Amino acid sequence: MICVTSGPLPITRAQYYEIGEEIPDPPEGRDYHVCHGDDGALFITEVWESEEHLMRHNESLAEVLAGAFGDPFGSERTWRPVVGIQRRGELPVKVDG
Repeated sequence: MICVTSGPLPITRAQYYEIGEEIPDPPEGRDYHVCHGDDGALFITEVWESEEHLMRHNESLAEVLAGAFGDPFGSERTWRPVVGIQRRGELPVKVDG
């Protein structure tokens, strides 16, 4: 399991919602997608089951994201292994990368 954070992205909330309309149904392997921040400096945080799921999704969205962000997979993106997760109403769970 990996967590990917992108940002700050120089887009507004309205642009984020417009981009969302171009993206197909939630992709296989993505557990969470959260957009947070202020207009002109939005961050996106996602939790994926695997790097393979993320890469497949990136390939299918490259054109849509490139139009909005320029190089969407550039230096403002970081990947980190998830070491624990807690969902509402559940106890924390240890995760092995």
